[in-house]
Amino acid sequence: MKSLLALTLLGLTLAMPACKAGRTNTFGEANPQARPDFVQDTRFINDPAFADMIGLVNIIDGEAPGGMRRVQAELFNDSGRFRELQYSFRWYSMDGMQIDSNLSQWKTIGIQPKDYARITGVAPSPAAVDFTLSIRRAPR
Repeated sequence: MKSLLALTLLGLTLAMPACKAGRTNTFGEANPQARPDFVQDTRFINDPAFADMIGLVNIIDGEAPGGMRRVQAELFNDSGRFRELQYSFRWYSMDGMQIDSNLSQWKTIGIQPKDYARITGVAPSPAAVDFTLSIRRAPR
């Protein structure tokens, strides 16, 4: 199932640039060795217009050097304009308590029109078992 999803996403990534001039062409291995561990996510959309512009494609779960949990989210700018956004990862312990960390600060990135960006969060502690990712419009 994960392989099928990965191949579908790769196919969409390669097919989308052909739709309109000015988009990014992306190339990759025909037989990738990577086997991503995709996270099943739950979404709470409070800004539907922004969610229509910047979409979450997937989240991959992994491990950082030193054994800390690491997640990477792939975003897509479906609008026709450069967009800046802010994101923040928050990490939680087994009992559901948020683990305070300066890693939970809001960070700003920009994404070109019809292009992808990946953002990565690393748990601040081995006690982190869950996370949330929040995405919002960057202040003007």
